[in-house]
Amino acid sequence: MIFTEKLKSNLTATLCIAFLLISIVFWSGFFIGLKSIKYKPQIYRFLVSSPVYRYFIKKNTASKTTANYRSDLKEVACPTDYLAIASFGQSNSANRVTRKGGPITIDDGKTFMWDWTSGKCYPYSEPVVGTDGIGGNILTDTLIQLRTTHSENLLIIAFARGGSSVFDWSHVKLSIRLDTVLQRLEKHAIEPKIFFWHQGESDSIPEIYLPWKVNAYGQVKGSVSHFYEMALSLIIQKIHLHFPHSTIGVALVSICGNDGSPLIIKAQKNVADKYSYVNISSNTDMLGNEYRADGCHFNELGKAEIGKDYARLINKWFEKKGRR
Repeated sequence: MIFTEKLKSNLTATLCIAFLLISIVFWSGFFIGLKSIKYKPQIYRFLVSSPVYRYFIKKNTASKTTANYRSDLKEVACPTDYLAIASFGQSNSANRVTRKGGPITIDDGKTFMWDWTSGKCYPYSEPVVGTDGIGGNILTDTLIQLRTTHSENLLIIAFARGGSSVFDWSHVKLSIRLDTVLQRLEKHAIEPKIFFWHQGESDSIPEIYLPWKVNAYGQVKGSVSHFYEMALSLIIQKIHLHFPHSTIGVALVSICGNDGSPLIIKAQKNVADKYSYVNISSNTDMLGNEYRADGCHFNELGKAEIGKDYARLINKWFEKKGRR
C-alpha cells in the first residue's frame, strides 16, 4: 500500500516536471519561430492587440518612460487659455540639437510644456519633457519665431522617439504611446491645434524599413511609397478621430546619411494631398549638409530654418481663426 502511494506520488511529480519541460520547449520554439515563420506578422499583431499584452506594454510605455527627458524644474499651473502645439516622430523632432550657447529656456510666463507622462506643466525649457535626448528641440526655434508676432499663451506637447519607424507608430509599441498621449490629452481637456509629424529618416534605410514593414503588413509585395502611405494614413486618421478640428503638419523627410528616398517623400506628399486637414510643414530634404550636424540630424542653422516653416503653418492657423 505504501509502495503504491509512493509510486503514484513519484509518477505525479514526474508528469508535472515533464509537462513543465514540454511547455518551456513549446513556448520557446513558438517565440523563436516568430522570427522566421510565414505568419509572424499576423501572430505578432494578434499578440500586441490582446488586452493582457496591451495592459503590460501600456504600463511600460506610459509609466516607465526612462528614455524620455523629465524636467527637474518646479511644476507650474497649466494655462487655461492657450494654443497647444504637439510634435512627434523620430529624433529630429526630439531633443537632438547641440546648441553652442547651451539649452534655451523661454521663461516669459506665457510659454509652457506639458509632460504627457505625468500631466504636469512646466515653464518651457530645453531639453523638452516627454521626448528623448538631452539637447535642444526644433520647437524652440518655432516658438522664437512665433514670439515676434504673437503674445498668446503657448503649450508644447512633445512625444517623439528617436530612431523610430512609421510602422512602429502605426502598428506596434509606439502606436500604444500615441493612443496613450491622445487619451491623456482628452482627459486633461487639452486640444492641440496643430500636430507636427517629422519622420522618415529610419524608413529610408532598407535594413531598417524592411523588418518593420514585415511586422506591420507581412510579406505582401508593394512599393515603399505604398506601405509608408498606408501606415502614415492610419496615424493621421487616429489623430483626426480624437481631434477633428486639428491641423496636422507633415514634413517631407527622408535623408539620414544617405541620398534620401523619393518614394517616402512621395508617400508623405500623397497623405497631405489626401486629407484636407493635413499640410506640408517643411521640406527638410532640401536642407544640405551645411544645415546638419552629422549628415542626418540638424544643427542650429537647420533647426532655425525648419522653425520658420513650422511658424508659417501656425501663422496660417492664427489667420484662419482671426487671432493675433
